[in-house]
Amino acid sequence: MKSVVDNSDGKMKNDDVTIKNNVDTSKVGSYEIKYYAYDSLNNKGEVIRKVNVVKKIKETVSKDLAGEKYYKGLDPNNYIYFSNVLFRILKVDGNNIVIVAASDVSNVDYNSIGKWFDYYDSNLTDSAKELIVKNKYCNMSIDNSKIGVKTCGSYSKKTSYGLLSMDDINNTLVDGSSYLVGNTITWLGNSKDNNNAYAFRNIFNNSDSIYYSFEKKHNFGVRPVITIKGNTLITDGNGSEDDPYVLTDFVKLKKNSLLNSRNVGEYIIYSNYLWRIQKIENDGTIKVICDQTIMDGLNSIKINYDDSIKNKIYNPKTRGNVGYKINNVTSKHLDTSYFVNHTDYVYVYENEPIYDKEVSKNKIEVKISAPNMYEVYSAAPNNPFTKSYWLINSSKSGSEVPGVSDTGTVMYGEGSVNYSYGIRPVAHFNKKVVITNGKGTINEPFMIKK
Repeated sequence: MKSVVDNSDGKMKNDDVTIKNNVDTSKVGSYEIKYYAYDSLNNKGEVIRKVNVVKKIKETVSKDLAGEKYYKGLDPNNYIYFSNVLFRILKVDGNNIVIVAASDVSNVDYNSIGKWFDYYDSNLTDSAKELIVKNKYCNMSIDNSKIGVKTCGSYSKKTSYGLLSMDDINNTLVDGSSYLVGNTITWLGNSKDNNNAYAFRNIFNNSDSIYYSFEKKHNFGVRPVITIKGNTLITDGNGSEDDPYVLTDFVKLKKNSLLNSRNVGEYIIYSNYLWRIQKIENDGTIKVICDQTIMDGLNSIKINYDDSIKNKIYNPKTRGNVGYKINNVTSKHLDTSYFVNHTDYVYVYENEPIYDKEVSKNKIEVKISAPNMYEVYSAAPNNPFTKSYWLINSSKSGSEVPGVSDTGTVMYGEGSVNYSYGIRPVAHFNKKVVITNGKGTINEPFMIKK
């Protein structure tokens, strides 16, 4: 403060100014500093300035880890927003830090994950991508005798995205538990041989191990691992689940913003259900996926193919087909007035679905459809209300009808045509929908109006 001048008293002493603030330089966030003074006529003058306390992410994480490389245990305070989506901080890597998606993003066959990462990249904000550092990720082949490994002997070329590896998981375990291990089956970056690779989950049937090898043709969960610059600034948060770290890439809400100005992965509350943005379409509509299956009271609604349906390819025009039921049943259980009819596609594969290997795609015009397993945030969320649900992906033979089981695993095969699965709707919000409140996070989703 250089000087204080009053239009009647003239220059005043700096000592005449009272300063009030609650700035805590040990905690990142925004603070206000108030300066006020009174002139000889007891008129009050006041100036308010905003101060942002920021810290570098690598310094903060290193201090928190106190010499350790990894965050460990069941639920450490390592939550962070990246591209406005929740991640977990995995470890310090040199001058940078490594983060991992908080849950599976999609289900993809192992050999197609590299190509799928190109699609995933298109769903991140430009400001987030500026923070990414290309890195080498563990791709060491492992046999069953080495599943306790804590070091890596082989790495990929430098790339923007990778997968968790077995040594990552093992280094985070405390008494057999880790924040990385959940109910879904998630691919690791470790192959067993040319045809098989490892995946992990909290328990496998008939096994006391969290690791199991599968044929690479299976569509299991993918959790992108990303390295970001260590000098990136934290602008808010304390790393807890309720208050994750916020970085400089976080796009804050402007008052009365259109929903189509927001970002993929953000949350909306509508008709008492949570929804996530999957895509902003060229026509301004917003493609969203419900964060759980549709309920009737406390029970998830289950549907199946009628016995009369011989062709089991997803079709919303054929009575008895799950596509028809999803488009017509959903509106009986939630308000669909903010949604619009929109073009979508049913991807048809020769047999089992393989990413980007469809033999045809059928154009459909619907208000409500099922998720495409390869699109972002179609994998089972960490939500106790999400049970099994149908997928839109189909097979030419009609026998490989995929759905997601109660445990979040993609199921298909001859028997799947007879299964009953729930409804996890995908829809398009009207382009005129406006945000009235919220932050777009799972704890503070956007509230909207039309």
